[in-house]
Amino acid sequence: MAKLKATVTRWVDEEFPGFVELRFAEADGTVVLITEKVPVLTAENWDSSTPLPMPFDLDCEVLRREQDPHGGATAVVELSYGVQDDDGRGQFTVPADQVR
Repeated sequence: MAKLKATVTRWVDEEFPGFVELRFAEADGTVVLITEKVPVLTAENWDSSTPLPMPFDLDCEVLRREQDPHGGATAVVELSYGVQDDDGRGQFTVPADQVR
């Protein structure tokens, strides 16, 4: 399983199970927003005292790696556990250096 670098930016709802907002950038610069339940993302016990923003590695699968027309390397990833952005998308083309 690969990891996509993202940032947990804020609490959307602190009531159990807790929802947070995550962000990362696609290769074209589009900012992706994800609102997800904390237990889907991590087994760690996050609460309102968890300092935000904080870096976070989203589980994903690398479907393929590509060279974009401008010479940069990209990766097409699919987020794990059914995680999708706020528009219902689960696959993204991101800069290859955002994936490990």
